[in-house]
Amino acid sequence: MDEKTVGEVLPELRKRGLKVTFLIMEIAPGNPGGFGEGPTQTTPVGDDWVVWEAEESIREPRVIRLLVTDKRYDRNPVYGGPRDNVIKE
Repeated sequence: MDEKTVGEVLPELRKRGLKVTFLIMEIAPGNPGGFGEGPTQTTPVGDDWVVWEAEESIREPRVIRLLVTDKRYDRNPVYGGPRDNVIKE
């Protein structure tokens, strides 16, 4: 899901019967890596938002949290660069 849009990943997750929640990431100027999250989320997430990571809930079965931003950045803010440089599958 890394760097796909919400509109690209939601159909597959819903097809699998998974519930989806969102974490809107707050990125520091210059995107040095890392992110913050606000205390509450009220902004609606659009299909054109970018998914940087997906996390499976350990408390709620079949719930996936998508870490998203409203724009594309030059590198993945979760990993400070390409995800594949950090996670080898």
